[in-house]
Amino acid sequence: MKAITIVGTIGRDCEVRENKGGQFATFSVAVNKGYSRDAGTDWFQVNYYNTKLAQYLTKGKKVVASGSLDIVEKDGRTFYNIRANQVEFAGDAKPREQVQYNDHSSTETQVDRVPAAMDDEIPF
Repeated sequence: MKAITIVGTIGRDCEVRENKGGQFATFSVAVNKGYSRDAGTDWFQVNYYNTKLAQYLTKGKKVVASGSLDIVEKDGRTFYNIRANQVEFAGDAKPREQVQYNDHSSTETQVDRVPAAMDDEIPF
């Protein structure tokens, strides 16, 4: 098994498909490579069996995907497929709110946290 972790941008909205193993989410991720004249993009097809995230995996979102890598050569082209065991949003993907709380020293402090309503909406 070849293990890989990529960080990139979703190229098209996620689709939910089904095979004999059940339902899975599938989406493409663009990963930048190289610099200046040698710059380019590698595309990875990601399959993830947690379909609860599908509605949040939309074009333009930054994600980190980890899993096993399959490389397929066909008609002179190379295709990279990842069977993901973990997918996370990169950067500040969840909206945050400022909340006030009073700690034991009676000094008010501001912290960033995900609103309680958002905790239920995003299933991870």
